[in-house]
Amino acid sequence: MLLGNSSATRSKPSSMMTTQITMCTMLKNEAKYVREWVEFHSLLGVNRFIIFDNDSSDSLRAALNGTIAEAIIIPWPPKHWLPGNPHEERCQGYKDRKYRDDWAYSYCQTAAFHECLRWERGRSRWVAGVDVDEFFMPRYSANGLHTLQEALKPYEHMHGISLGSFTYGTSHHTLPIAAGDLMIETHLLRGNDPGVVKEFVDPQKADTYHCVHWAHYTDPLWNTLIMRTVPRWRSAVRFNHFPFRSIIESRHKVFKNMNPGIYQEIDKWDKVDIEDLFLVPMVPLIRRRLTGERIWIRHDTSMTQLGNKG
Repeated sequence: MLLGNSSATRSKPSSMMTTQITMCTMLKNEAKYVREWVEFHSLLGVNRFIIFDNDSSDSLRAALNGTIAEAIIIPWPPKHWLPGNPHEERCQGYKDRKYRDDWAYSYCQTAAFHECLRWERGRSRWVAGVDVDEFFMPRYSANGLHTLQEALKPYEHMHGISLGSFTYGTSHHTLPIAAGDLMIETHLLRGNDPGVVKEFVDPQKADTYHCVHWAHYTDPLWNTLIMRTVPRWRSAVRFNHFPFRSIIESRHKVFKNMNPGIYQEIDKWDKVDIEDLFLVPMVPLIRRRLTGERIWIRHDTSMTQLGNKG
């Protein structure tokens, strides 16, 4: 593992820009958690974050003040739609309270991911439409941590990569974690059931998102899920999901997402007990970012050292 440090620029050195990765998310009142999510993925090589803000009432912009990552905040849904978004009618219906069925919230997520895919076509090699409770981390190599760019190299021939999650529970937290604590250090207990699927997508090969979990590809062959699926125990990138941060927050999520099915899951995910420390090595690096250090992970196959670049 090689850590780079640059105090001269908010951008990474050009040598690190060989593969552009953009992460897109839609959120509502996630200011408490968004900075950890951004710094985690920025350290691992994500170049750009497009954050669609669904009428948050907390301090989203303040939460991201000071990050060295490129984070773009866009109010969502938009006042004026760009032509050609196939999910506009469903998203606008959610905004106008026409649709209030299960998963209505996801209509606007899908519309946001479509715009992200459209904007990043020709700019990014990979686009991932994900949530801020989802963390994607490369498997360890013999030299320790390395970047998402390197972890995605084996999949260069693929139009998209579908990854199933390892799902963490509440870790017996009834109340939200304290300000200043990190999700990945306070939530260490997971289950073993197959989790949700999210994708890294080649924006040149997909025309929209079918739903929040996977894209729609221009080549019909790649719309067969088995073509894109990488088994979670063998994937070079591990998908870690924290949908149940605490019992109280999970109950609030029922109303935010308008999905009463979450109620049936809370008790189950409060009881899971497999201790998993896979993400813990990222904790001290995130804390260094939070104190203002301009560091990122760089991979060097011949050594593990701390590098500085000024």
